[in-house]
Amino acid sequence: MMFIARVVLGHAYISRQPQRFRKPPCLSCNSDGCVNQNHHSSDSVIGTHRDSGVTRLNFREFIVYDLKQSYPEFLVEYERK
Repeated sequence: MMFIARVVLGHAYISRQPQRFRKPPCLSCNSDGCVNQNHHSSDSVIGTHRDSGVTRLNFREFIVYDLKQSYPEFLVEYERK
């Protein structure tokens, strides 16, 4: 089973390597621990991953931190053959 959802990403931070953000990272310094009041946080994170030596993308993750940014619309049941 899989959900198909509508998601608003807004200003997304693109992460090309695994990172653990506890909150949205800063758009200026790319850190989730930024304390500068003049910097703005991103709205979401797009995580990408490639195996070494592989040219195609293995998977992408879309991470949102506010529940109001996503709306699960369909529940799809499928069988892989």
